[in-house]
Amino acid sequence: MASGNASALIPAREPAGRGRGRGGCKCGKTTTTECTKSCNSTEGGLCGYTAKGVPKYWCTTSFCNKCPTCNTTAPSNLNVTAVSPTKATASWTPGSNGVSQSIYAGTDKTEVEKNCPAGAGPGLSCAVADTGLSATQTSYTSGDVLSPGTVYYWRVVTYKDSGCSSASTTVRAVSSCLLSPASATLTVGSTQVFTTSVNSSSEIQKVNFNASSGNISINPGSDSSYPFQTTATALNQTASPVTLTGSVYLTGGVNSACSSTASVIVLNPGPWWQVYS
Repeated sequence: MASGNASALIPAREPAGRGRGRGGCKCGKTTTTECTKSCNSTEGGLCGYTAKGVPKYWCTTSFCNKCPTCNTTAPSNLNVTAVSPTKATASWTPGSNGVSQSIYAGTDKTEVEKNCPAGAGPGLSCAVADTGLSATQTSYTSGDVLSPGTVYYWRVVTYKDSGCSSASTTVRAVSSCLLSPASATLTVGSTQVFTTSVNSSSEIQKVNFNASSGNISINPGSDSSYPFQTTATALNQTASPVTLTGSVYLTGGVNSACSSTASVIVLNPGPWWQVYS
């Protein structure tokens, strides 16, 4: 869970109940817990959020005052599901103490974790940068802005203001992984190569292949190198199509990140004069 961002400065007011009326604490003194750091003249009148246990202070001409703590919590349980090869839906549990949320997605993890400073659009690494989400929103569906067969990084941020925010864990999702061809008709003894339509990425560990019946054999059953292929060999005639499934696994992932199927029909060879003509 991400901690509040203490980088921004905001105008400060002296907290109620502190100051001259209660004796206060002259800058540089340590007679109270509110004054453990000397005032810096460049900080006068400004205050950043206290974060990660490092206190910050604001100053008047005579007093040091502790800055407020950024108390937002991060969104959790972020999950992304493909709607089509170019569109996806993200769902999550909102964080707390915020007034709005933003969602970011792109092919460059570093840019996404910087909240896509260049924005989103064609030619940019970020495809999604929507800052208009309510504090209680739990899902978001993108436009047709994703590239098929591509690994994207997604992140949701809870905002209290420009100086106080908390970000979800960044998650990975594959926009699509269609098998090509999507169907094939084979005769006993013939073969067909099937390819998983994904772009080359260091995030993709392997693609596992599985056939729904023994009427075809597949080799390899798992491919860990691009372009992620398997060869199906027809063994026996089928009364109904055999389903071939390709499942994409990302590096370090336990569950499949994307799966797709193809249909295979196996026929017996025709008469000898058709087979050898």
